[in-house]
Amino acid sequence: IDPKLAGTTTICTSVRGVLTNSTLNVRTLLVDKYKIQIEDTNDLVHIYNEESKESLRLEKKQLPEIEGIKLISIITTLCHFEKLKKIEEIILNLFKNINISPYQIKKDYETISKIEQSKEKKISTTVAMSKETQEIFAFSKGNPKKILERCTRILINNKKVELTYQLRRKLRKKIQKLNQHGEKVIAFAYKGLPFKRLNHYSEKFSENDMIFIGLIGLSEDPNLNLIPIIEEAKKKNIKFYVLSHLREREVMAAAIDLKVINPFYFESITGSDLREFNEAKLMKLLS
Repeated sequence: IDPKLAGTTTICTSVRGVLTNSTLNVRTLLVDKYKIQIEDTNDLVHIYNEESKESLRLEKKQLPEIEGIKLISIITTLCHFEKLKKIEEIILNLFKNINISPYQIKKDYETISKIEQSKEKKISTTVAMSKETQEIFAFSKGNPKKILERCTRILINNKKVELTYQLRRKLRKKIQKLNQHGEKVIAFAYKGLPFKRLNHYSEKFSENDMIFIGLIGLSEDPNLNLIPIIEEAKKKNIKFYVLSHLREREVMAAAIDLKVINPFYFESITGSDLREFNEAKLMKLLS
């Protein structure tokens, strides 16, 4: 601790760029029966098989062997949503690093139609045809809960399995867990369409009875260099407050990783709450 802080009782800090590095990265891939955890600086990934309960390390370049990952790369390339532009670029960079070429995907598929998007719907869908097989597909990505609502089957062991209540429940829990770790989650789905090419593809026709493929979770790395500094500050009874415009789950995930807050006793305060505090109440809070 800097000697200038000797009389400090309270530190207020932001999250992005302080508690975390400011770069967003792909952290988790949930596809088929696998949970894949990715580190930017490592050529290996950690894979957990949820069926066999086995863990192994795999080279990143082997990931395209998983059918679901190939489908996710196709969907990310063909389905564009302006609001997710930066996230799309990050995911595409991951695929480039494992030798999946977005350029080749665009050569292999002809885009036939793009279903109208909206902020409320939170889904991006493209109808495209494989130039090799002439098969037509609807490819979708977006908010995991919204995607899940439109799916009746799921891809497991390269088979289209009925999406039962139990499987839906498990997926919702996985989404919740990723959110609690501060990860931004994108879901992916697709369906085969009739070979006969139509003049118009409606939302109702293209975005229902889909096959759920998987999830991608993205987050910023916690700044682990801060841990010893935070521990030393705590020993001197310095209180931390985290101020951020980010969603509460992202703030909590970063603060818990760095042990800034106690996960069992945490009270969040919104900006509107803070504006209503008078000086006396604010001083009481800081004391």
